Amino acid sequence: MEALDKLKKETMDVKGTADIKLATFLETRIKDSKAFAEDFLRDGKTFEGMKKYIFGRAQEALGSKSGYVEDEKVYEWAEDYYHATDEDTNKVSSDKATFADVNEVKSQSAKTEEKPKTKPIAKKAAEKHKDKNEIDGQMSIFDILGGANAEA
Repeated sequence: MEALDKLKKETMDVKGTADIKLATFLETRIKDSKAFAEDFLRDGKTFEGMKKYIFGRAQEALGSKSGYVEDEKVYEWAEDYYHATDEDTNKVSSDKATFADVNEVKSQSAKTEEKPKTKPIAKKAAEKHKDKNEIDGQMSIFDILGGANAEA
């Protein structure tokens, strides 16, 4: 079957759970529906293009915020991509970031993100309560934290 061959060729190097689930869904649809298999073979329709289309639809659905989209909705969008004309799919995905763009932004922000500076609040609090601790002979949590900060 030509459609299955095309799918296997395009998904040969897929990694990640989402891509594998999408490839499995497409394989099932190709086997179950001759009409879908024909749409899958259209020129210009690719697995990567489908992922960009789905990503664009998810951004629209979530209002460009983070969130979760049910698998069934993603599968519906995957089918829509292969059934739709190129003009329809380009309207959704042309201005949207790709999965690679998102991963690149995440990795850059992780590199440049600074750790917040912490103030030695516990040490100051321990000094304030020092006289009280000497009176009753009990150790306070501030003494414990102050001691840990002094050792570090």
